[in-house]
Amino acid sequence: LDQATEIFQRLVTGPQTSLTDDARFALVITRLNQHDAASARSVLDALRLKRPTGTVAARIAYYDALLALGVDDEAGAQRLCEEPMERAPGTDEALEARLLIAELKARRREPAREVMAWLGRMYASTGMTRGQRAKLAKRLGDFARSAQAYADAIRWYQDAMELLPSLSGEAGYRVASCFEEGGDIDMAMQRYQMIEQPPWHVRGQLALAKLLERAGRTAEAN
Repeated sequence: LDQATEIFQRLVTGPQTSLTDDARFALVITRLNQHDAASARSVLDALRLKRPTGTVAARIAYYDALLALGVDDEAGAQRLCEEPMERAPGTDEALEARLLIAELKARRREPAREVMAWLGRMYASTGMTRGQRAKLAKRLGDFARSAQAYADAIRWYQDAMELLPSLSGEAGYRVASCFEEGGDIDMAMQRYQMIEQPPWHVRGQLALAKLLERAGRTAEAN
């Protein structure tokens, strides 16, 4: 993270290009991952002065929502999420804002099926990139899995893999987990064995070894 911070900081302070604003947002994310809310807010405040209106200003609201959530202001976070959804609908921040609202709905213990239906309507809409649609499919898979709707979850994870192969490791691991949690241990073993993408390959092998040991097939686990 420190190395990433240095890279983004150089981009922000260097010659202004079309990527500078994206570098600022990346710096904000890095600061948040470092649990440095004050620095993240400072970057946002500087950007707000440069871009007081327009799409960038709407994108800023999503990161303000993350900061609000950091101080347990869920109502404020949800309110702030509305801005990128309305004023910058095609951006990654608009998608993340919708996913954050879905998470808040889940926290309020709204029925998982209703949250999934809300996200499903978004998935059926147009205007998203393949990467955005893949991320949404994966999140739908997560919600379905948490509701123990394993067949639905597997379908969503497979959609995510088809849309964005770089998600194949994580989504493949989740598919295997669905089979395991649903009681189909043989299929779970097969799926864990199939995972090739790092670092999920290692996680898959560890999960497979545990299932083999549990089944009394210790020699195969070693």
